[in-house]
Amino acid sequence: PVTVVADPTILLTREDWNRFLPVTKPEYPPYILCYYLGNNPAHRHAAVALRNATGLHLISIRSVESYAKIDLEYADECIEGATPENFLNLIRHADYVCTDSFHGVVLSLINNRPFSVFYRTSSNNPNSRNTRIDHVLAKFGCNDRLAEKPDDLLEQVVISIDFLSVNRRIENFRDESLNFLRHALA
Repeated sequence: PVTVVADPTILLTREDWNRFLPVTKPEYPPYILCYYLGNNPAHRHAAVALRNATGLHLISIRSVESYAKIDLEYADECIEGATPENFLNLIRHADYVCTDSFHGVVLSLINNRPFSVFYRTSSNNPNSRNTRIDHVLAKFGCNDRLAEKPDDLLEQVVISIDFLSVNRRIENFRDESLNFLRHALA
């Protein structure tokens, strides 16, 4: 049997992250943060609909992984070249996170930020990384955060996440993973 251990981002506690990358509040009004790696305009349009429904400011962190012309137009604020500290602080203080990124999900969970996640590509695509997203959502009891269609964002934003349960699951997975690694590397 193969043991699945936590991604290194999960092996650190929120307190560890706070020590390594200090918490500073970005100077924006309450906001939705978009961190998309894929090139799907429908995901951006869904974020705009969410902004229109909530009245929150819309901030986008542009990815170097893909380019979508809409990235320059859909958000109230478009951030290029975010440092790791900027990136994490934007997640830490977001009122809502929209992403298609595994790490966008993980860092939202660690920081107890409500989020929705899209698949970047079809699960039939041989380059799909959707299994990483599926695994983390299932592991932490957040399957309902997968936005299978753009309209799902408007439904998910009103559903709260049980972060007490999520935090316990993260802690258990971290402990199991660290114990396995200690024994495997001993």
